[in-house]
Amino acid sequence: MELASLSKLEYLQVRKNILGGGIPPFIGNLSSLQLLSAAYNVLGGHIPDALGSGDADEMDFFQSLVNCSSLRNLVLASNQFKGIGNLVNLTALGMSGNKLTGAIPSNIGNLQKLQRLDLSDNRLSGSLSSCTSLVYLYMEDNFFQGAIPSSLSSSRGIQMDLSRNNLSGQIPNFLEKLSLKDLNLSFNNYQELTNPEQKSSVGIRGTIGYTPPEYGLGNEVSTKGDVYSYGILLLEMITGKRPTNSVFEGGLNLHNYAGSALPNRVMEVVDPKLLNNIDEVIGNHNRSPTNRTKECLISMINVGVACSVELPQERWDISKAISELYLVRDILIGARI
Repeated sequence: MELASLSKLEYLQVRKNILGGGIPPFIGNLSSLQLLSAAYNVLGGHIPDALGSGDADEMDFFQSLVNCSSLRNLVLASNQFKGIGNLVNLTALGMSGNKLTGAIPSNIGNLQKLQRLDLSDNRLSGSLSSCTSLVYLYMEDNFFQGAIPSSLSSSRGIQMDLSRNNLSGQIPNFLEKLSLKDLNLSFNNYQELTNPEQKSSVGIRGTIGYTPPEYGLGNEVSTKGDVYSYGILLLEMITGKRPTNSVFEGGLNLHNYAGSALPNRVMEVVDPKLLNNIDEVIGNHNRSPTNRTKECLISMINVGVACSVELPQERWDISKAISELYLVRDILIGARI
């Protein structure tokens, strides 16, 4: 059987393979396709500024999608693409972790149905054109500088991550008019978080995905909140997925994604790069996971999950978490000996 014969296919996921080159031409025959997820492969090429124009070699890789008029979600994170395209019916576009450089093409503003945009972990600069339906925006780990662009004032932003850039200047007034619940401006060049021309300040409740839910309800900062953030960070290190990853939607988050894998499916959610590092530590040269490795990973995920439960009173104390991780360390060191 060939995938090309699945004419009624609506959802196609080929994540974490070793697919290279461009998107196969037969994809264009899947006219009912609504979601295409090809993240974590080695796909590459140039995505032209506007589909349907440009040189033939620029179109090789994306021209097959032109006929996918039903396509709503396109996830191509962690590949090797070098440009951005234009599919006007998209509601979600994930292009994180590629090699995108230069300014964001102005035709991104043509994606008027776009609600979720993830351009994180690239080398982009410049400003983002107006996307009036935009709700979730992830632009961390790029080369954006200067003030937050005024074009964002037309969005319907709920979550906005602009961390790890070179932004500076004043916090714009228009952010107060948005429905922001999470705003991340960490690792930029701000000297103050208030605008001297206004009496009130923009409410910043913490880093997207790492902030405990009780902070959003107005609760004061606490050690239990720190434990929550620690748990999420630990789960990110193990799974290789940030809590803002585009796969987490519709009630799914990093906490229950990892928790649902305990204890028998942990190897399905662990970042393969972490497994390679563990193999080097314990001298496992055949690269096949050992029972001891699985035991340690189960313990580590259990710590992360226990620290990031929703209710503060149900979270582990940090001393218990650290003791458990020390035990994991001793097991790994014992395996090396």
